[in-house]
Amino acid sequence: TMTKSEHDTLVEKVQNTEPPVYCLMVTVKEAKGILGKDISGFSDPYCLLMMLEDEKIKTSRSQSKPCKSVVKDFVTDD
Repeated sequence: TMTKSEHDTLVEKVQNTEPPVYCLMVTVKEAKGILGKDISGFSDPYCLLMMLEDEKIKTSRSQSKPCKSVVKDFVTDD
């Protein structure tokens, strides 16, 4: 069995442990229906991503045309 002192020491270690840092890499492969917004008729689009729990999204693996992929790296100091 564990003594109260041993238990208290372990609890203190757990409470002082920093939470893990997670990293999610996302690749946006395609966008549709983006309208030209500046004088040249081009757009400078961006996308907003959110993480939701317990939501399932159906996806299709078939594509009718090839897609161009751009990968940007971004890491915050938070």
